[in-house]
Amino acid sequence: KIIKRIKMVCDQRRQDFIDCMFMHSKCVQSGAYTFDECLKRDAKENLIHEECKRKWTEWMQCRRASIDPRSRFRGNREL
Repeated sequence: KIIKRIKMVCDQRRQDFIDCMFMHSKCVQSGAYTFDECLKRDAKENLIHEECKRKWTEWMQCRRASIDPRSRFRGNREL
C-alpha cells in the first residue's frame, strides 16, 4: 500500500524528470543505450542538464516525504 501511495503521489515529478532527460540528454536521444545506462553515464560524466537535476531532486524529495511517517499527519509539503 505504501509503495502504491508513493508512486501515485510522485508520478508527475517522475514523468517531468524523464521528459527532461529525453529533451536534454544526447545519450538518451541517440537511442544507443537504455535510459538507465544513459542516466548512469551522464551522472558519471556530469552531463545531466541543470533543469533535469532540479527535477530529479524534486522527485526524490517527494518520495522521501511520502515515506516519512510524520507526513501522514501533516501531508506532503509543496516544493
